[in-house]
Amino acid sequence: MEMEKYKPAMTLVLLQFTAAGVALFTKAAFMEGLSPAVFVVYRQAIATLFICPISFFFSRRKASKPSLGVRGLWWVAFTAILGGTVNQNAYFAGIDLSSSSMASGTTNLVPAATFIISIIVG
Repeated sequence: MEMEKYKPAMTLVLLQFTAAGVALFTKAAFMEGLSPAVFVVYRQAIATLFICPISFFFSRRKASKPSLGVRGLWWVAFTAILGGTVNQNAYFAGIDLSSSSMASGTTNLVPAATFIISIIVG
């Protein structure tokens, strides 16, 4: 029972090791000649192929008609392009141009930068 209270902390440590490993393997792939833009396309395509069937089968059971209209679908696509793709292109270009250690360290600064921007904006 004593280990139960450490599960969240152990999960976060495992997640940090996983993220560092992904950065290392990504840098190795870039050094072998893989383009960061191509890597982002592969990553988005694999995520789409994995998530779409899951979403399709689970949403069919709950509702008879789609809850997302054309406008909602447009907003999802727009935020996916801006939020995910642009972010990944910048992140992987940074890994390609610098080291994977720098990328791992910089991602830990995101909450602090967000806090500072929120204070400035109000």
